[in-house]
Amino acid sequence: MKVKDFVFKGLKHVAFGIVLTMSTVFYVGMAEAAPVFSSTGGSFMIRDDVTGTQGNRIRVGPSTVDINALGFEDLGGDGFVIAHQVGLWDAGGTLLRSGTLSAGAADPLVDIWRYVEIPTITLQANTLYYIGVSLVTASGDGWTDGIGSAAFDLNPAFTESFAFNSLGGFAFPGNYAGGDPLRWAMANATLLNFSTQADQLVEPGTLALFGVSLVIIGLRRRRVQTI
Repeated sequence: MKVKDFVFKGLKHVAFGIVLTMSTVFYVGMAEAAPVFSSTGGSFMIRDDVTGTQGNRIRVGPSTVDINALGFEDLGGDGFVIAHQVGLWDAGGTLLRSGTLSAGAADPLVDIWRYVEIPTITLQANTLYYIGVSLVTASGDGWTDGIGSAAFDLNPAFTESFAFNSLGGFAFPGNYAGGDPLRWAMANATLLNFSTQADQLVEPGTLALFGVSLVIIGLRRRRVQTI
């Protein structure tokens, strides 16, 4: 075999190893994403009788989490009648991130929530935050309320959630609404990472070493065949 052919085929193995490693890292990253809330699947009251901002106060667990999207329930899965603002606040009422969900079905639907992407933000461990969405009475965009029952489950990256709201327009939902702590979760967010998954994931460095190992094995096999 000519030297240039050997080098070319060796480079093909290098490229394959790099692609394999990067693809695996990308897949693991996608697998990490998870919502703050998930539906219990029960049958609960559907409401559309509030003008203001409804949402939840949540407390982060012992590990930091990264948020990269905010969402609102689309119960019919057929899009929104009107646009809705969604936001993330700290405990002092400072708006940290916000976005607007468009009327219609253009924004991505995951489970029963449509999401708008926001710049990734790290939520600090053992810290309170608020998420909320702007609502308009009789808009046609209904949302779930379990009232005295839990209609949603909380991601284990968080230790508590309580229903909060504010009346009027899009504003800090700082008023405690009572009822079951998980009575509603019309506003939601997606996490890029949380501790219960992180322990099960393969480190990117390990994946990279695996890719390099494949490259070396490929080059050695090619070299043996040419002797």
